Amino acid sequence: MSLKTRVEKKNKNGFIGFKLKGLPQNINAVGAKINVFIQGQILSKEVIPARGFQSSVDYKQIFGLGQFKKIDSVQVIWPNLTQSILKIQKLDTVYTIEQAQQIVKPFVVVQEKIAPLFEEVKSNFEKHAEDDHVDFYAERIIPRILSQEGPKAFPLNVYFGTLAGGLGCFPFDYGSYHSQSDSQG
Repeated sequence: MSLKTRVEKKNKNGFIGFKLKGLPQNINAVGAKINVFIQGQILSKEVIPARGFQSSVDYKQIFGLGQFKKIDSVQVIWPNLTQSILKIQKLDTVYTIEQAQQIVKPFVVVQEKIAPLFEEVKSNFEKHAEDDHVDFYAERIIPRILSQEGPKAFPLNVYFGTLAGGLGCFPFDYGSYHSQSDSQG
């Protein structure tokens, strides 16, 4: 059996890299976000030099571009919420971008109106209010204050499955509500 050495071939995938220099208060631009726009896609990275407990990574941000041969634009959102838009032609290069030398404009977040998933439902339940009653005054050997446990109203028989081997094992109707005074006898 012969052992053949493998000659590594350079693949044809491209990359682009960025080393950001921020303002004097944040020279490494920690918290900056880089968006690379390529044919309707957005590649995004954020400058965060830590990935876990006692770890550190390089401040350079490298984007693998695959088979793409050109990028549309690059947006850098700096930590002070200003942005720079860059047009870069040459790939397979690491660019150093200094915030002080860039033409920056304010970054404005446009929020979309999204329909809420839930609606507020009006209910006729009374708001629970604690009283000053302390169970230990009446019964000194109880393990905890029992009068302050549990909600004022609670749903019963919401789980309508095979609990305790039977179907619908609670003696109440499905989805009905009962107060504590009803269940205490």
